[in-house]
Amino acid sequence: VTLSGKDVKDLIKVTSTEVVKSLPEEQFKQQAAGVIDTILNRVASRKWGSTMQDVVNASHQFSAISGNKKAYGSVDRMPDSAIDQRTAEFTKQYLAQRVAGKPSIIGGHLNYANPHYSDSKNLKWINQLKRNGFT
Repeated sequence: VTLSGKDVKDLIKVTSTEVVKSLPEEQFKQQAAGVIDTILNRVASRKWGSTMQDVVNASHQFSAISGNKKAYGSVDRMPDSAIDQRTAEFTKQYLAQRVAGKPSIIGGHLNYANPHYSDSKNLKWINQLKRNGFT
């Protein structure tokens, strides 16, 4: 996957909306890396479209972007002021590590779920995964 400057910014924006900012450092890094790798995997798979824009704007995939009634509607409508700086710095560092050969922390997976922001319908299958040893 080749990323333009706008692609990196869009990735930072979406990651900023998906991570729990109050997590301790290591958990924060794991969650952010999972979001980043999921998005990169989706771009590579072309199942959500062929560009970063297609993936991050896919309907009902990222809650704050297009997944609920309070969503921005598209990543372009999310103001730069809503970018979390901790997430922005981590994303840039993590992308540099990936370019240098670091493998994806999620392998080739294309989906993830954030139990902190999921509704009761989604929590049912998320909790089942947890019970089966997937976290």
